Amino acid sequence: APGKQLIHLVPSLIGKDSGDLAESLGQPYDAVWVNDTKHLIWHYPQLVGECRLSTANKGEKIVGVHWSGPLTGCHYLEAKIKELHLNN
Repeated sequence: APGKQLIHLVPSLIGKDSGDLAESLGQPYDAVWVNDTKHLIWHYPQLVGECRLSTANKGEKIVGVHWSGPLTGCHYLEAKIKELHLNN
């Protein structure tokens, strides 16, 4: 199930460099500061089901991850993140 695969990716992003993610996914659609945490949002309206990935970042490190949108639309992001080999 695609949902389960995405859930497994979330822990792999925690503690990683947010710059690496931007390098792979392209520039975020939006960036919002909440206190000292920067939230980056990647938004792909062209994908089926419109996938959004939001990361919370302190300094350059990812401290939180949130997926939204139908999971069928998130295969592209999932593949891009797997290319990063963040689990190594």
